[in-house]
Amino acid sequence: MPKSKKEKKQPSIVDVAKKAGVSISTISRAMNDKDQLNPQTYERVQRAMRELEYRKTGRNAAARARTIAVVVPTVLDPFFSVILHGIDAISKTYNYNILLFNSMNSTDVELDNVKRILDSVLDGVILVPSGDSKTAYQMLKDAGLPVVLLDRLLDVEDPSYVISNDEEGAYLAVKYLIDLGHRRILYMGGIHDTSTEAARLKGYMRALRECGIPPISGAINECSYDSESAYAAMKEILRRRSLQFTAMFAGNDLMAFGIRKALEESGLMVPRDISLVGYGDMPFASLISLTSVSCPALEMARSALSMLIHIIEKKFVSSRKTVMRPALILRSSCAQITAGARRLAPVVQG
Repeated sequence: MPKSKKEKKQPSIVDVAKKAGVSISTISRAMNDKDQLNPQTYERVQRAMRELEYRKTGRNAAARARTIAVVVPTVLDPFFSVILHGIDAISKTYNYNILLFNSMNSTDVELDNVKRILDSVLDGVILVPSGDSKTAYQMLKDAGLPVVLLDRLLDVEDPSYVISNDEEGAYLAVKYLIDLGHRRILYMGGIHDTSTEAARLKGYMRALRECGIPPISGAINECSYDSESAYAAMKEILRRRSLQFTAMFAGNDLMAFGIRKALEESGLMVPRDISLVGYGDMPFASLISLTSVSCPALEMARSALSMLIHIIEKKFVSSRKTVMRPALILRSSCAQITAGARRLAPVVQG
């Protein structure tokens, strides 16, 4: 039986751009709105497509099921799992398919994901940036793809986005602890290269400043947004025995979980010895009675998808900006404090 020939790889839009000597965005305009190009450029693009035998199956191909890419920093964070659930649920209503890309909290992986997106036939992208790099976003925009930023902002011109007011959420959390009598409040946040982290730190500092409380030296701590990193960071704080505090504000609920575990292993109980507030109000927060700032992840996901589809279908052409309000969900992980009534951590067994 004769061997079949290896199937020839189909050329991508990137290949056409290289062949024609133009940008990816020029190729997109040639396929979708040729009136934007001068006739010579348009003909050069058409010639490159013919020579490469490029088959147009892009956004105007009516027979193709429409598809949106969703790029998130990690699928292991429950917050982004809720985001993905919300996007997937509403996508069925609009008859769109969803293609997931996990950046693994790496801007390098994020760029690889974008290159794969540009080699695919997609209608738009919901992007949760891994950091503050604008490269991935700009590549998508240069290719003519509609993009909506979700949860995190980038310093780019006139973006469309859906976010929560993270500064206000952090302010609510810290102000609540202050109202309970706490003055020595530690902050455990993520790495300072995302808009969410910058906003939450700003809210923490604003609450202290408005109440006339000077921040403790060493009170602001940085680690990854996961329970293991927060656990290790909290263990190190307790090991050093250099900080005295009565309350902790964690940048997300996963971190609060790791902090609580480290405290309890050191003989400190929540809320008897240390009051603790998380951020996100993820489903497990209620199981451990964690007071947390509710970030409306489902509503944000649905709003981002609706916004992107409206842009794709040209129901509006200007950028859209949605900022949702957080709320503080009170449970039993915080207690009131009076002067001299309680010991100050760290008091470590052993």
